[in-house]
Amino acid sequence: MRGEFYLKIWKVIRNIDKYLGALILFMMVILVLSQVILRAIFRVSFMGTIDLAQYFLIFIIFISAPYTAREGGHIKMGEFQSLLPKKIQFFLKLFSYICAVIFFGIIAVSAITTTMHNVSLQATPTMAMPFWLFFLPTIMGFSLLVMEYLIILINFIDSYKNEKKKKL
Repeated sequence: MRGEFYLKIWKVIRNIDKYLGALILFMMVILVLSQVILRAIFRVSFMGTIDLAQYFLIFIIFISAPYTAREGGHIKMGEFQSLLPKKIQFFLKLFSYICAVIFFGIIAVSAITTTMHNVSLQATPTMAMPFWLFFLPTIMGFSLLVMEYLIILINFIDSYKNEKKKKL
């Protein structure tokens, strides 16, 4: 019973990127659409709309990267890999997943460290946005990427072990 509860929470956490990305995309479209309508009809515009739309775009990119990884949408050299022997393919994929965890982990830790060191800064100059809020998409996106690639790595190793058992 308790395990099912944790599994549900894990599914929510694992899918937060998809729903948050869709919500921010919707907000960005509404923001830009309202700006166009206000300018075209009423000859009035909101200040900072372009900056906020750019921030939303950055947010969407960083927060959607884990979802893209989960769905297998990141760039691969599949044609090249298929030409290699199966054993080399395994080690190449294993190496790339380990590198992804390390690389995205370094970026996540760097983003957290940068945010912590600059938390005394009041706000970004253009939009007067708090600095921690400005870095939040980077921290969330890369932290979720680390988590996602760890899951991919574990599943990859498990599938390899299961494949070996079937052959025996």
